[in-house]
Amino acid sequence: MSLRGGGEGDVNGGVLSASSARALQDSRGFLKARERNLTRIDENCDQLQDVTRLDLSGNMLIDLGGFRNVHTITWLDASRNCFLTDKPLMGMGSLKVLNVGHNNISRLQYVGTCKQLRALIANNNEIFDVDELDYEGSLPFLESLLLSSNQFRKFPTKFFKHFPKLKKISLSHNRLSKFPEIQTNKDLQELRLAYNKIKEIPLGYFSSDLQILDLGHNRISNMSGIMALKGCKMLRNLNLAGNPICNVSSYRDTVINMCKRLEILDGKKLAEREGGKSSRGLNRKEDPREVFMSNLPYSASESDIKQFFSDLGWKAVVKIHLLRQRKPKRPDESLRSKGVAFVKFRTAELAERAILGFNNRSMGVEGSRGEGAIVRQIYLRPSWRDVHGKPTRKVEHSDEDEASDEMDTGDREAPQSADGEIEEMRSESPEASERVGQGSEQKFEL
Repeated sequence: MSLRGGGEGDVNGGVLSASSARALQDSRGFLKARERNLTRIDENCDQLQDVTRLDLSGNMLIDLGGFRNVHTITWLDASRNCFLTDKPLMGMGSLKVLNVGHNNISRLQYVGTCKQLRALIANNNEIFDVDELDYEGSLPFLESLLLSSNQFRKFPTKFFKHFPKLKKISLSHNRLSKFPEIQTNKDLQELRLAYNKIKEIPLGYFSSDLQILDLGHNRISNMSGIMALKGCKMLRNLNLAGNPICNVSSYRDTVINMCKRLEILDGKKLAEREGGKSSRGLNRKEDPREVFMSNLPYSASESDIKQFFSDLGWKAVVKIHLLRQRKPKRPDESLRSKGVAFVKFRTAELAERAILGFNNRSMGVEGSRGEGAIVRQIYLRPSWRDVHGKPTRKVEHSDEDEASDEMDTGDREAPQSADGEIEEMRSESPEASERVGQGSEQKFEL
């Protein structure tokens, strides 16, 4: 049986031989054999001593065959296969970037033989134990450790002490109630522990250089549970959404006072949460065709707004973004308008005429709240929900995003580091309802 059509790089019977592998290899030593229904790799693949990067993802392999003895491989993607242990990695001592995600692996043991490893990606497995990993001194260069979506309940007390170069740790979606102290990991910049069972993290747990911390959807209920934040002097991105502590009235102000450099809290920029202006936002390009309307009747619809501007021509308005409440106050009530809208006109001239000719004019429909204001829209938009109540931007940070980031980093011509560029937090957090247009005296400062 021939897979993937009759061309160069054909794989016969689900077995990757040296000749078919050679046809899949490019001039830089990158061998791409992903999603080719492979069930076995021939032992004669050990002849390919010039392969440096190997992509075997999306197959049905339980072993690496002859590639175990190819000591030039520094980058390996073996995700989405059928490995039940990490034993196939024995002998691959030159690996710097390794992805074994989605493999039903239950223990990390033999990966300790990969002495040069910079990035280890083992998300979405069934790993519950690292006790058999010869970790002490075995991975001195490890920078990124991604073990999210596994079955971890605990770690040895000094586990992370033996990885002094760590810059990123991801252990989201596990069963952790406690986390080992990582204050000695001075290079650690990003730590993700969302969706666990953590109740508190005492003072002194984190390095002062930590920049990104995701503790969303745990069981932290009071301020004493986040005392460790006092030592995070460089923290700029924090997520605690989904914890009971978020319901404490002083929660936000207390966190902001504890973390002086904080820029993002629970997935939102602080300037946005307070409805203020962002220096970054003011540098954004203004659309001369768009205006901002305030003090609208709560009952106003898109049709009412179009009718309001009908003197400019029925096709003058091309787009209306009418902001609505996050959720109705009563079960039988539909989403109410916030009394504000962004209106885009066909041309900048029409937008200017709207500002000059319709400003402070009453709409004259049921529930009118007096004269409305029409101004240029120049501020950075918050992540309001759209007219259908759906989030206007993605805020979830997934395992696949993390794995892709690390593998992309290792896919460079000559990888020197496995940490890559740290992204802004996109951890899942509930959309905050912005309080705008909540009364006839509401003003919008530019």
